[in-house]
Amino acid sequence: MSGILASLIARRLCHDFAGPVGAIGAALDMLADVVRKEDAELVDLVADSAQGLSAALRLYRFVLNPASQPVGSGLARGFVADWIKTREGMTLVWPDDLDWPPGIAELTAGLALCVAELASRGGTLQVAAGVVRLAATTFNVPEDFAAVFAGTTIPVTTKLALPGCLAEQAAALGGRIAVDSAAGGLTVRYQGNGLP
Repeated sequence: MSGILASLIARRLCHDFAGPVGAIGAALDMLADVVRKEDAELVDLVADSAQGLSAALRLYRFVLNPASQPVGSGLARGFVADWIKTREGMTLVWPDDLDWPPGIAELTAGLALCVAELASRGGTLQVAAGVVRLAATTFNVPEDFAAVFAGTTIPVTTKLALPGCLAEQAAALGGRIAVDSAAGGLTVRYQGNGLP
């Protein structure tokens, strides 16, 4: 299956799942007052799960559907920040910037998603146009992570599917993604055309 086809399928799934997840959240809001009296912990668990899934779907949908027009980094930051709230111990540092060129906001948000998922015990995610740095005491970089981002290896696991899609997006922008891993940190950077 080509990366383009996989990306289209992922976009379709995000679209199809968004409606039911929204309906579950709305139903939970209506039932919360009644159910909370019986089991507040259960209501909180379901609410947190629904919010986390909804945030993930919005983020994936944004990342996998790059706009042909410039997108403000604030929009990308909002999607990532909503998703980061569901990850315990993770801090996001993303300063305000002007509009980024077409594709850069979506690519950067995708890089943030990929990198944040590597930290098992939280950490700090620092983001700029096309650059994501993770400072964490514990993170696990999958085998072939850098090679998939560089476009020299085909992704063969679910953890590498999004990096594979992002490698294609970077190539379409006229660049590539480089990974630099060191003790206590990891940097993933887009190198090429389109940076502000």
